[in-house]
Amino acid sequence: MADVMMIYPRTGFDQKGVSITLPLAVLSAASGLIGEFNVKIIDQRIMDNWEEVLEKELKSKPLCVALSSMTGTQIFFALQVSRFVKENHPEIPVIWGGMHVTLMTEQSLKHPDIDFIIKGEGEIAFRDFVRTLADSKRFENVGGLGWKEPDGTLRINPDGPAPDLNNLPTIPYHLVDIEDYTTPSQFLYPGVKRLLPFQGTRGCPFKCTFCSEPVLTKVYRMMKPELFYEHTMELVHKYNLNHILFYDEEFFVNARWATKVAELINGQYSWWTQTRADDLLRIDLKKMERCGMLIVAPGLESGSDRILEWVKKRETVEQYITANKKLAETKIIPQYNFMMGFPSETLDELNETVDLALQLMEDNPLTVINQFSAFTPLPGTELLDISVKDFGFKLPEKLEDWIGISRRRLPTPWMQEKLEVHQNLMYTSVFISNQAQRFAQRYWWFPQFIFSCYSYLLKSRWKKHQFKNTLDVKLLQLIHKFYSPIDFIETSKTQLH
Repeated sequence: MADVMMIYPRTGFDQKGVSITLPLAVLSAASGLIGEFNVKIIDQRIMDNWEEVLEKELKSKPLCVALSSMTGTQIFFALQVSRFVKENHPEIPVIWGGMHVTLMTEQSLKHPDIDFIIKGEGEIAFRDFVRTLADSKRFENVGGLGWKEPDGTLRINPDGPAPDLNNLPTIPYHLVDIEDYTTPSQFLYPGVKRLLPFQGTRGCPFKCTFCSEPVLTKVYRMMKPELFYEHTMELVHKYNLNHILFYDEEFFVNARWATKVAELINGQYSWWTQTRADDLLRIDLKKMERCGMLIVAPGLESGSDRILEWVKKRETVEQYITANKKLAETKIIPQYNFMMGFPSETLDELNETVDLALQLMEDNPLTVINQFSAFTPLPGTELLDISVKDFGFKLPEKLEDWIGISRRRLPTPWMQEKLEVHQNLMYTSVFISNQAQRFAQRYWWFPQFIFSCYSYLLKSRWKKHQFKNTLDVKLLQLIHKFYSPIDFIETSKTQLH
């Protein structure tokens, strides 16, 4: 039986083979316990009978139940697990880690179904916490730990040191069934047969005002290129992979480091990564292609230079266009991410983003436009403070109130003023690029024909800036609600108060 139970909650957007990837957050936190404690992981996203499995383990009285949660809908499912533990085994401590509790520490710790929180990176802190539990010691020396005293007083320790990426314990892949995570979405990763994620850097040195990363991970660090290569090749051979997802926030921050990693890989597997458009202008893309770079996902956010400057992106639309043309000289697939609904964004500026997306597709036939996401006021960000102070956003007062804060919910008051346009872009952007047609080529001619016609229709509407919620858009909304039950979450979250 398990000494430690670790749960990765559902997100509300879970579709096996599409959006479910390896739960690196809990696996990394578990890595420091291997060989000392028996750990069991439940991935709520793929386990329908999670309550039955968890109850069986709880009867053996594990030291704790640990969960990780991001801001948004995942909080609902994490609280669902916490409530289950507290109702059935109140003596077993529940501890939360992850993005949200790191940024909203006191508010999270006040929740009656949460006993402890750990801020920041968990490998060292969580190990120290479990050891302290096992030895019945006091918690003052556990970095980043928060807990409640018997009288209800909240205690929060200073953060511990940032882990050295070159000396981290091995990720315990054996704690999950790897085959649940290796099959990729052909829509997102065309031609990729088997993949797993890997992260060789942490943090981001840039200060975009909409992003929590500068607060979450204060120090940017890189793993030695040789070690990065060794770890990924081990994954490739052990699990018969042909592709690795580089989960780094910004892979090409240090172009010399990234180039060295790519040279070591030398095309032995293909890879996907995130970066900035201006970094693409500084590197040899043809060399990256030869070294295995298959897909790159720059976050462009906006087609308005004013908005880019306002959110401190430190890039220009012209750089986006130039980088895209440079990519067009290779077979690297660019997957562009856009954000809509920034405070102060005008309809003309939103149309500039639409026009940019259309131009990128025209300049590069391989261009993929990922779903237009709604700007989300995330905890710890400069734009959250601005949204509250200047634009009427109501700061969530309790943990449960963050459940509806999602990039797919259009949650802010100023987005309601252009709600129809925002809804239209969110639901149609998935089908605007040639990616939908390439995906349909896996099937017979009729789906290809339908996708081609619909993509042509959408492009025509986008060029004319026509964003009415026509019958097809309403149908897409219904399909989205079916696969992503956010409305259910919103109506049910009162049960958690």
